[in-house]
Amino acid sequence: MPLNGAVAPFGLRELKLVPIPSGTAVALPWARTLKFTEEPVTNELDADDTTVASVTFLKNVSWELEQGGIDLTAYAALTGRTVTQTGTTPNQVATMKGKGGDAYPYFKLYGRAITDAGDIHMKFMRAKVNEMEGEFKNGEFFVRKCTGIAIADSNGDIFEIVRNETATALPGT
Repeated sequence: MPLNGAVAPFGLRELKLVPIPSGTAVALPWARTLKFTEEPVTNELDADDTTVASVTFLKNVSWELEQGGIDLTAYAALTGRTVTQTGTTPNQVATMKGKGGDAYPYFKLYGRAITDAGDIHMKFMRAKVNEMEGEFKNGEFFVRKCTGIAIADSNGDIFEIVRNETATALPGT
């Protein structure tokens, strides 16, 4: 079966981000969703009571993700913050502070879904968080929701979808 044929991706098996310009991959544990929307620029030239020309090109991609639980390492990687740890076991404390003026960093964002034969990887080359929310709620687990934008890298690439005949874990860098 050709690899460019149709497959039915199922679920979301893995989410990772890699800091830019270089860094080690950070897993976003308990991945729930990864949604993306291509954001084109479209314009039409109307003349002589009709449309005589039209243009559409990809400008960027907006994305959304959901991830269960709170992992301070992942939270810090998404927002460019640091986690400090004090104390010794069994009295360790990890703290991450958010401050006015914090600048969110760019990172590569990877998602992986399984298929009936292999898997599909989704990669955003230069992503950034625009908004993040979470809610502590009686009787429910904490779920972080993020929205963001993916823009072109220095090669002009915004995203990449890779189909693997044999399932492959996401890269570590």
